[in-house]
Amino acid sequence: MDIKIIGVIGAAAVLCYRLYTAYKSYVHQRKEKTEFSNRGFKSMKGTIGIPQKYSLELPVHMEKVYDLNDAASLQLQNEEKELYAIVIDESAEEFKTAQRKYGAYQDGLSLLENYKQIQLASFRHDMKVISEEELSMGIANANNRGVQFDAQIADIPFPISYYTVFIEKNDDLYFLVAWTPIGMKKENASHLLELLRSFRPY
Repeated sequence: MDIKIIGVIGAAAVLCYRLYTAYKSYVHQRKEKTEFSNRGFKSMKGTIGIPQKYSLELPVHMEKVYDLNDAASLQLQNEEKELYAIVIDESAEEFKTAQRKYGAYQDGLSLLENYKQIQLASFRHDMKVISEEELSMGIANANNRGVQFDAQIADIPFPISYYTVFIEKNDDLYFLVAWTPIGMKKENASHLLELLRSFRPY
């Protein structure tokens, strides 16, 4: 693979499966009135990240997992609250080289705008977008763009609310995605935004 975006192309299918199984698990847990703190997960709250790359703050307890997206350097979830997040990081130069090779890079746009457009197009390939709005992220000392959108995916009985951030810092690019079922959007939006806005690239 030339760049990590190739690994994101199949992300929608993976997220479909994870979200639907999480949904079924969540309903089962609610029926049994099971408390998250008693489930035995090694959840954490506080600072997490990749040394010498980036850090972020967890506003609620989340569990580090490894099966949400194989291109991500960090994957987090809280299945009871139906919160999920991933971080993908890659070399800016490798991204530009690969996308010019594929004819996708537009020289009239900034590097960050190219990254945003290409990643969003790939990520949302099999989704039906219901609504979309720009987000003001306020991430210091780094160029960044934020987009929130709700989308319907085949075989999932409810739309999903996605919060995405695209970041350029030094020679690196970062793609952050956090999501929750649309029925939990009102409850979880503040947690997702707090998580994403805490991102600090080194």
